[in-house]
Amino acid sequence: MRLEPALEVVGALKRRFGEPMTVTDICRLVPLSYQPVYEYVRGLAKAQAVSLRKEGQRLLCEPAATAAGSLWLAQWSVRELQTTRDPLLRELAEALEGRIRDHAAIAACDLLGRGRIEVYLTEARSEGLPAAARVQVVSPDELADCLRGPDGLWALARRIVPVVGHQQFWALALTAREQAAGRVVRPERTPVRRRSVFID
Repeated sequence: MRLEPALEVVGALKRRFGEPMTVTDICRLVPLSYQPVYEYVRGLAKAQAVSLRKEGQRLLCEPAATAAGSLWLAQWSVRELQTTRDPLLRELAEALEGRIRDHAAIAACDLLGRGRIEVYLTEARSEGLPAAARVQVVSPDELADCLRGPDGLWALARRIVPVVGHQQFWALALTAREQAAGRVVRPERTPVRRRSVFID
């Protein structure tokens, strides 16, 4: 599986985060035809980065709520950040990376347009950021709520660019998506019953 086309598939899933997509849906967003997209979706599913489910004749896929799923989304985010042409986002990324690198924090940016940007931080160290950045210090739970949005459509998750803590950010988003869908099921432990006497 080649990295760049696989990342394109992951990027398409990110742009429609919270909404399962068919292979045909993904084809509309990436420069690949159906068969290669189908093979990449299958490869990502085998790597546990994408979850698949059948709904009638349709094969629905979305990023899996696994370490592999958050890692692939993080790789897409790093690529997205490296290729951005927005000078404010680049300046902000450099400022944040220098200040938060040693901490287990998340920083993500929402481009508001007109030279403005909104920054979500999970720690209070926000000094030295560009004046055009509007900073919100939030807990991980508050960030998950922001990503989901009041309407539950994940609009912020679809457009936001993580700058620091990429994999941690996507792990949080994926967990929140699963909880919102009621899919997080904790396995119950059944007690092991042992016989007190051996019977032959």
